[in-house]
Amino acid sequence: MHPYIPELKEQYRQGKITRREFMRMAALLGLSMSGMATFLASCGPAETATPEATAVVPATVPAGGPRRGGTLRTVNNCLRMDDIATVQWAQYNVYRNVAEFLAVTDWDNVTVPWLLESWEPSEDLLTWTLNLRHGVTFNHGLEFNADDVMFNFQRWFDPDLGCSTASLMSYLQLANVEKVDDYTVRLHLDTPQIAVPEHLYHYNNAIMPRDFEGVWHENPLGTGPFTLDEFYPEERAILTRREGYWRTGQDGQALPYLDGIQFVALTDTAAMVAALTSGEVDMISINAATLDALEGVPDITISAQVSSYCPLVRMQVDAPPFDNKNVRNAIKACQDRAAILEATYRGYGATGEDHHVAPVHPEYCPMDIPPQDHDLARSLLAEAGYADGLEVNLAVINTEPYMTIATLLKAQCEPAGITINLDVMPSSLYWEQWVDVDFGITDWMHRPLGVMVLDLAYRTGVPWNETHFSNARFDELLDQAQGTYDVEARRELMCELQAILKEEGGIAVPIWGAVLWAHRDAIKNFRSSPSMLILDDVWMDEEA
Repeated sequence: MHPYIPELKEQYRQGKITRREFMRMAALLGLSMSGMATFLASCGPAETATPEATAVVPATVPAGGPRRGGTLRTVNNCLRMDDIATVQWAQYNVYRNVAEFLAVTDWDNVTVPWLLESWEPSEDLLTWTLNLRHGVTFNHGLEFNADDVMFNFQRWFDPDLGCSTASLMSYLQLANVEKVDDYTVRLHLDTPQIAVPEHLYHYNNAIMPRDFEGVWHENPLGTGPFTLDEFYPEERAILTRREGYWRTGQDGQALPYLDGIQFVALTDTAAMVAALTSGEVDMISINAATLDALEGVPDITISAQVSSYCPLVRMQVDAPPFDNKNVRNAIKACQDRAAILEATYRGYGATGEDHHVAPVHPEYCPMDIPPQDHDLARSLLAEAGYADGLEVNLAVINTEPYMTIATLLKAQCEPAGITINLDVMPSSLYWEQWVDVDFGITDWMHRPLGVMVLDLAYRTGVPWNETHFSNARFDELLDQAQGTYDVEARRELMCELQAILKEEGGIAVPIWGAVLWAHRDAIKNFRSSPSMLILDDVWMDEEA
């Protein structure tokens, strides 16, 4: 047992951390799920230090057993998937059902072993031993072992491939990834890192077999419960149940319960609602507009989960006029966050504070919500040399919630003398240039730890640093936070990190989103998740 686990247990007993925080840290440090269950059953905390994030609407989990068969139809972007190591997150729901990860962050935001049986961190967090699961095969028959893990690390760290994992796991050198035996891999880190399991679930890190080559959607290999049988870019993807999948269901037979999944590419809100209510699809991801349209519709269930999803208004700090901090902070001061939250999520989610650490992150440091202040904005603009006003162009994707956020921000900035012209474009065009536009709205998917997103997006020189932010003190504090076990100690570091981003950074964060799905009542055992669309053990009951 890791030597910090007794201290972790004591923090839970004293109510200093929540149940979810205990489970996350205990899993991180190698305590088995059975060991966690035994401890949690034997004691309870004196009080809860901070409220836990829970599903807004409970999942549909009937008392009866699962039924097998049926094809679930849903909506998702169907962009090209040349290589999973470099695709954008929008394709995640498609390939996640075909290719799997070494670890998975579940519905409760707790990261657990998946293709790994377990992991063992050293006391100083500099060595991580990964114990691989036995008896897993890829869908073309090759057995999964340490050679596949080594192959994937080689790909992720290949500078010619350009995978974001190399910057995310910058604390690790490829030469220090060691194959111990056929089912054991050891990572020797340059610096202590608490988030290794979460990083293994980074969406570009689906495990490919050691003989993978070519374009993935033409050679869709993986260990998952489905196979990709048909793929038509920007139209649809058709997945079929795979025989011999390694996980079993409640009935003792191999998962999945479904015969297949069909992903249809729809972006128009009205078309999505019409497809769901007419029975053409079984479930859709929804926003405020679809919530309104589905209100009172019979036989439709809304499933929701709070998250660290963030539609980020971002400015490049080295591009005029945003290279002036006062201009950036003037735009931030114009935001009416409550109005944006109501318009985009109808009260789901939370208002933001212009930094990129969410209330659902365990190390989040609570801060005051900045009020809308047009007088402050005008003063900042005058100080920056724009007393007569400022005109800028904002790149925005032509779907929700981006259009609503952009339209509201445009209106909210006008009283301060800031004119925002909207450069509206399709999603595919935006993602081709997202790191290059000087002023845009980028959606960042949920990540379970605050240190993860800060390391991906704001450390000096990392590939996804779309704002070009660079601050030596910030980088130093982030190093410390990534090597700190204690949640309270990490939160103290995060207070300063958040303050630096809030004052110096190139981001306006009006809201934190909720993950919302609407589905027919016939869809059973579905739970909205902040990090993935999980369909392995979902089933259909048309008699419901």
